[in-house]
Amino acid sequence: MNKVLVFALLVCFFSGAIWGVGGMSFSGSELGVSIKDVLEMGSYCATIFVALIGAKTLTAWQSQFKHSEKYKAIKSFQNKLYGEQVGEVYLYSTMQQVMDSINQGAPMGLLDGVKFFQERSQAWVSHCFEMEQAWAEMTLFLSESEIKHFNITPRDVENNVSDARMIMLRYYEDGNNNAIEIYKVCRSASENLKENFRSLRTDTNSFIKLVLG
Repeated sequence: MNKVLVFALLVCFFSGAIWGVGGMSFSGSELGVSIKDVLEMGSYCATIFVALIGAKTLTAWQSQFKHSEKYKAIKSFQNKLYGEQVGEVYLYSTMQQVMDSINQGAPMGLLDGVKFFQERSQAWVSHCFEMEQAWAEMTLFLSESEIKHFNITPRDVENNVSDARMIMLRYYEDGNNNAIEIYKVCRSASENLKENFRSLRTDTNSFIKLVLG
């Protein structure tokens, strides 16, 4: 694009120079007027050409800027897709809290491990918030068709974990101390969590290759 601009400027310069020389050399003759008119028309055409190039350059710059911002937003989202360990700890902490509450016959809020669980819960909530925020910022630069490239969203990941937690809490509410079943729920949710994060990473990587190059 820079070469095109240089070429356009050179066209303007030489057109003006030729127009000036033509005007001085042939201004007194009928032929001179004709040449001057032709050169003047050429100068006008060169001016229009430069204007079109300028508009094209502005459009290309805007497109390049948007492309760059889109890439930054996608990379920022991609950097948030490594939270499966935080989610796993949260799930297993929930499982432990439920089982301890059932075994000890105590309300979940009165157990010794409540502080530990709250820390893990806060870590997961914070990660989900950051991931959701990065997703929202990224989708501002994407069209509806581009968003459809992603099979799942961060909200899906968060909802799957929340659903598993609710299932485990029902065991506590029902007084069901079937540790094996509670473990199966937690284990299944953990595997789904890892698969969901892998899916998001895969979709993001392929999107960068296919759309952004």
